[in-house]
Amino acid sequence: MWVALAVTAWTVSLVLSYGNTAVSLPDIENEDFIKDCVRSHNKFRSEVNPRASDMLYMTWDPVLARVAKTWARNCQFAHNTQLHSSFKLHPNFSSLGENIWAGSLPQFSASSAITAWHNEIEYYEFRTQKCTWVCGHYTQVVWAASYKVGCAVQFCPSIHGTNIHDGAFFICNYGPGQYRGQPYTEGSSCSACPKDDQCLDNLCIGFRHKEYPSVALIMTTNKLSTQDLLNFWKTKKTCEVSTVSCRVVIFTPLPQHFFSQLSEPVISLPVPPPFISFTAVLLGELRRMQPLRNEPLLRVSAY
Repeated sequence: MWVALAVTAWTVSLVLSYGNTAVSLPDIENEDFIKDCVRSHNKFRSEVNPRASDMLYMTWDPVLARVAKTWARNCQFAHNTQLHSSFKLHPNFSSLGENIWAGSLPQFSASSAITAWHNEIEYYEFRTQKCTWVCGHYTQVVWAASYKVGCAVQFCPSIHGTNIHDGAFFICNYGPGQYRGQPYTEGSSCSACPKDDQCLDNLCIGFRHKEYPSVALIMTTNKLSTQDLLNFWKTKKTCEVSTVSCRVVIFTPLPQHFFSQLSEPVISLPVPPPFISFTAVLLGELRRMQPLRNEPLLRVSAY
């Protein structure tokens, strides 16, 4: 199952009255919520039967969580309609996976929803890949190549496509998403991990679990003084552009002596006009350079 859409952050917990009970839905930055989502996925991934030789350890991705939150706000019990949009929503994944769950507010917890997806295992035969009912949520939970997850829950007065009112709509997005074939390769745990990976609870863990470099497209045609640029760098080092939380700043034109005063690694990247093409070229270059050990300051030279 797949997903794609632009996103904005949701940072406030929502407390609702359900009958005589106050129900709190966590936001996508809630640490307990994040831990619950990640822990539940990795638990089921580490316990697959037959054993997986290539199951990757899964970690949280805030961009995927924002994708999930934006789609959940539609309160439509259906998968995101923008499928297979190449790198549209995430700088590192050409397409994303998606699992959805809906229920009453008192029923909701991240772990119970993920468990419900996993319970589809009873309809799935691993060796024949036959599914007798609904299995796609299960196969996504245990899809070996998926190593990033981001989830969100939304209160909905009504969830279209169901008879649920005043309910919780829970979504998880995955990178990369699942596609045709077996969800994992049968074999001794971690026996087919990528090179240099370690084995943790029967799961392969490696460099890919570090945070992604992120990108900001902040451009000016004005010539700014070095001090102006340094002040801007210090005060605008965090920002949000489209789906990407950013700490990487681009200026054009750029004085040579500016870079000597920064501690961040600098990558020179010539970019052809028009400026509107910066996003695609830059994100493509970041993908090509993976893995990046440090978050770079990208110097862009326009021809």
